[in-house]
Parts: sequence; structure tokens; C-alpha cells
Amino acid sequence: MASTATRPADLDTPLWRYALALYRREGVAPACLTLQAHLGLDVCMLIYALYAAHSRCEVSPATVTHVDQGLKAWREQVVLPLRQIRQAMKVGVHEIAPDLNHWVREQIKATEVNAEQVALAYLNTHLASLPQATYAQDKSPDAVQHALRCVLGHFAHMNKHPLETLQMPDVRTAAGLLASEAIGLQQAVNDGLKL
Repeated sequence: MASTATRPADLDTPLWRYALALYRREGVAPACLTLQAHLGLDVCMLIYALYAAHSRCEVSPATVTHVDQGLKAWREQVVLPLRQIRQAMKVGVHEIAPDLNHWVREQIKATEVNAEQVALAYLNTHLASLPQATYAQDKSPDAVQHALRCVLGHFAHMNKHPLETLQMPDVRTAAGLLASEAIGLQQAVNDGLKL
């Protein structure tokens, strides 16, 4: 029984295209996974905040908290259970042929990505309500750093991690790489790259 559901057109948002462009950059995927592992960070929220800075929108800790409240149920009821199943299947399931296990695991992975795309579509609807930034264009690296700090602080606090967690070498390295790549993507767009 193959699915006959078609992908809704409104999932192809500017935020989704930004997410794809950012995630393709060198080191971004492992950096996101590092922050996810150490802080319980939702990568979709991270991408939302970085894109908001990219789009010259103001991001604040209050904004991150408010928007994440609306996304929390989707993350907890859909995205995280899919991820847990996929991760559990990584070692295989006893008595099930490895190729069959792999095939089902890949289907779950695709569904997890679809669920994250839905999360990004939800987050995209919140971009319009953000105030436009008043800083000069040359201050956009500062805005990226600020957006990143807002998201990291939110998830450290929400998941009851001590603030020292943000100073761990792995976390600092991952955050630094993400900031650098988000700034690099902004420069590439300024130079004519289409998202």
C-alpha cells in the first residue's frame, strides 16, 4: 500500500530553501548534531533564528521562547519519536534481515525530514511578525551571533543544562562554525547566490 499523499506546495518556503543551503555548507550538519546532542537543541529553531538574522529581522530570547512554545508539541509528538525509532534501528533489529531493516530505517528518515520541513513551514509563518532590524548591514555578523546565543541559551535553560555547557569546547566550536557559515551564506547571497 503506497501512499498517495502529495507534498503540499506551501512547504517550499524561503526558510526551507535557506535550511537546505545552510545545511549543505561544510561542517554545518555535524555542528548541528553536536548542539543537538549537548543541549537538546531543535535544529529547526536554530535555522529559524539564523534565517531571521539573515533576513534582517530582530531576534530576542523572548521571541525564541514564544515561537518554540508553538513548535514544542510537534517536536515532542512527531519529530523526536521518529528520530528515536530511526536511531534505535541503526544497530538493526534481531531476526530482521539487515537490508529490510535499512530500507525501513531510510523510510523513517525521510519521514523525519518531512516532519522537520513541516516545522520549518510553521516557523516561516512567524517571520513576518518579527520587527525589522535597525542595525547597519555591516552589523549582520553581530546579529547572527546574537540569534545563535538566543537559541543556545533557550535550549540550555529549557533542558536544564548549566550555562557552563555553553562553554564546552565542542559546543563553542560548533557554535562558532555555524556562525561563520551563516555569515558566509549571507555574503554569498549578497554576491548573487539564489536560495
